Amino acid sequence: MTLTWFIEQLIYFQKNIFIQGWIFDEQQEIQSLGITLNKKYYPLQGQMHLPSSDVAQAYGQKAQAVRFSGQVHIENADLVLDNLQLSVSLSDNKKIHIDHFFKHSPVASDPYHKLQHRFFKKLHDLPKKSQVIELGSRARSGVTRRELMPKQVQYTGFDILKGQNVDVTGDAHQLSQYFKPNTYDAIFSMSVFEHLIMPWKVVLEMNKLLKIGGQVMITTHHTWALHETPWDFWRFSDQAWHALFNEYTGFEIVETALGEPASIVPHYVHPVVMGLENQPAYLVSAVIAKKTSETQLSWDVDASKIVQDMYPQ
Repeated sequence: MTLTWFIEQLIYFQKNIFIQGWIFDEQQEIQSLGITLNKKYYPLQGQMHLPSSDVAQAYGQKAQAVRFSGQVHIENADLVLDNLQLSVSLSDNKKIHIDHFFKHSPVASDPYHKLQHRFFKKLHDLPKKSQVIELGSRARSGVTRRELMPKQVQYTGFDILKGQNVDVTGDAHQLSQYFKPNTYDAIFSMSVFEHLIMPWKVVLEMNKLLKIGGQVMITTHHTWALHETPWDFWRFSDQAWHALFNEYTGFEIVETALGEPASIVPHYVHPVVMGLENQPAYLVSAVIAKKTSETQLSWDVDASKIVQDMYPQ
């Protein structure tokens, strides 16, 4: 196959697939594009051969007008990504179907995902018998990260509930009650901080456990639907991390990231929200921070006095 392509945007909203990107063939002109779902073909309604000077800088004159933008309406069909194909009709009437085309997308180069990759790669530089804790390690959706740990690292999975991939059960707000102080080389959590009623208290607890120079990685949400209610409390921008990780809490921020761009679409349009869908929003936020000192701060409020129901099963 001589096709070269990249998907810049793929949105599914109210039975419409919106897609834009660029595509060209080394030998032939592309006549039309469409989506094939469950063996049914849907032509792309939109524009092709749009200017793409940025692509031409990488691929030459043949890529001067290879960008496309359009949409497909799919009525009464469940969108299963694994069944989705990008269908390309060439000038010789040949049609090529590209499976899993959505995986060839900006996700791999997204700052949020690159931050995670750097953190897990850095764990391989830790000395033998280094200790790492994951907060919220339970395999609730079948996902675990124990396998990402290098062999020389001793991994401990911590969660508020018992379950698969949990070594220690407890409340992260009382983390130092379960682990020895100044012992751990890294602590990380993924999609947990939005569920902590007092995340600043957890940061202080992590400081107690980490060695000087130990690192923290937190990933959570900037924009997301309500979930795991009633234990869904917070959303974080990339600037919010400075309130949690600073010289007073005993940390220095290494890097932050926002990722996976999104659009916020109100259900009822009025002057205040007009055009909101065009404003910047991101699904996820992340930080890597390093412990630089012990902290003198404390927060003696017991989380159980504020939230008395149990985290949803």
